[in-house]
Amino acid sequence: MNIGDKYKIIGFNCGRYAMSRLSSMEIVEGAIIEIEAVQPVGPITIKVNKSIYTLGRGLFDKLILEKLDK
Repeated sequence: MNIGDKYKIIGFNCGRYAMSRLSSMEIVEGAIIEIEAVQPVGPITIKVNKSIYTLGRGLFDKLILEKLDK
C-alpha cells in the first residue's frame, strides 16, 4: 500500500458499530478511497470524495478493498 493508491470498497468485515462509524465518514460499499499517508505502525489517512479521514489500523483492516489501476 503506497501513497496515491486507489481502492474500491467492495465490502466490510465488521459489526454494526463499526459500520455505523464508517458510514458516517462516507466510507460505504462502492466508494473509491485514495491513500494519503501511511504510518509504519500507526494510522492510515485516506481521502474519500473531497474529505480526508484518519483510520486506525484495526478499523482500516475491516475494509474489503479492490485495488484500482492508476
